[in-house]
Amino acid sequence: MSKIQKTILKVAVNTPLRFLMDYYAPEDICSQRIVPGMRVLVPLRNQKTVGVILATHAQAAIASERIKTAFAILDSQPILSKDILYLIHWASDYYHYPIGEVMQATLPQYLRQNKPATIDKPLIYLANNIDINLLKRAPKQLQAYQMIQANPQGITAKALTEQHISHVIVKQLIDKQFVKTAFQTAEKKPFTLGAKPKLTTYQAQAIKQILATPNQFNTFLLA
Repeated sequence: MSKIQKTILKVAVNTPLRFLMDYYAPEDICSQRIVPGMRVLVPLRNQKTVGVILATHAQAAIASERIKTAFAILDSQPILSKDILYLIHWASDYYHYPIGEVMQATLPQYLRQNKPATIDKPLIYLANNIDINLLKRAPKQLQAYQMIQANPQGITAKALTEQHISHVIVKQLIDKQFVKTAFQTAEKKPFTLGAKPKLTTYQAQAIKQILATPNQFNTFLLA
């Protein structure tokens, strides 16, 4: 009976080593779902640490008995794009710095931990258009509905609780289809560049000198 071939993960972990670590992929995940740029939880020096998968292989660079199995794949899709991974490789090669430490510096602190890459969006309540007379005999529901209706962009459960409106009342409105739920989306503010910095006379002269010899290597002494 042939032995099942295990997928080898090439992982960048936060160590001064200048090579990728080999780990077996967790047995409960399909190898086709593993993509470079995903985070993975792996054993390292009797501890659990978060690394980033940079490649997968059918064969390992070390003896199979020395390879440990990763605990879990932390992401359902890559958190780092191909362009970012290329930049990390380039920085590691150019500055002769361990790729695991470059990767660690690239990730925000939150993503260096065993935490989800997505943040749950707050649930909000929105009012449907109804005949207000339908709630004449339910004053508490009417009060809740009017509070929700007064916030066309949606209102959170926390805000309703602060107004002494219970979840039970809101659920009754949802069951009657007078109120619906949605996830709050963050407002996207347009990115604008500020005013360009004003160069000093010496800075302007230095830039003019550099731009005078484009597309060729030169050295400049900037005082």
